[in-house]
Amino acid sequence: MPDAGGSALELIGDTAADEPGRYLVMTTRYQNRWTVAAGVLGEVFLMWVYLGGVTTVPFPDLLSRVVAGTVVTLSCWVGAVATFFPAVRLRPKELVVDNPLFTYRIPWRYVLDVEPDGGMEIRTRGAGEIGSFAFSSSLLGELTGNRTSRRVAAAILEYRGKQADKSGGGDVTREIPVLRHVIWLGCSWALLTWALPAILSP
Repeated sequence: MPDAGGSALELIGDTAADEPGRYLVMTTRYQNRWTVAAGVLGEVFLMWVYLGGVTTVPFPDLLSRVVAGTVVTLSCWVGAVATFFPAVRLRPKELVVDNPLFTYRIPWRYVLDVEPDGGMEIRTRGAGEIGSFAFSSSLLGELTGNRTSRRVAAAILEYRGKQADKSGGGDVTREIPVLRHVIWLGCSWALLTWALPAILSP
C-alpha cells in the first residue's frame, strides 16, 4: 500500500464511564491518503458499471435484482473495509487502531513505542505488537523512506508525551465494530438493490 497519510480533527460522541455527562471528545484521526484515493476510484468504477447496467437493461425478475444488488454491495463493502475504514485515532484516554476487521483500543499507559519502518507497529505492555493496516508496509513507502509512517509515529509519541491521559484504567481490547458494518451493508444494499433500480431502470 502506498505510504501517504492525512489527519483531521473530528468531534465525536462519547460518554466515559468515569466522566458522566461528558459527550464530546476531540480525536485526531490519521488515514492513508493514497489508500483512500484508491478506494474512491474503485467505488466510483463499480458504481459506474452498475448504474450503466441499471439504466440500460431492466432486471428480468426480482431474483436477478437481488443477486446483482448483493454482489455490488459486497464488492463495495470489501473495498471500503480495506480503504476507508483503516485509521489510527488519538484520543485523550486511548490510542485506537482501526484495521479492516478488528478495532484495537489501547490505553496510553500500555503504549511503549511505535515502530514506523516495515509497516507501523505499536509496541504495548502485555499485548505484544499491534500493527496498523492503514500504514502497513509498501514498496512506495520503502522507496520514500517511510516518511508518512514516521510522521504519524512521531505524532503518536508526541501526543502520548504531552496530551494523553495515562492514568485511566482498563486493558488493551480487541473488538469487531459490528454496528458499523451492519449499518454500512444495510444502507448500501437497500440503495443498490431497491432504491436505484426503482428510480433508474427503464
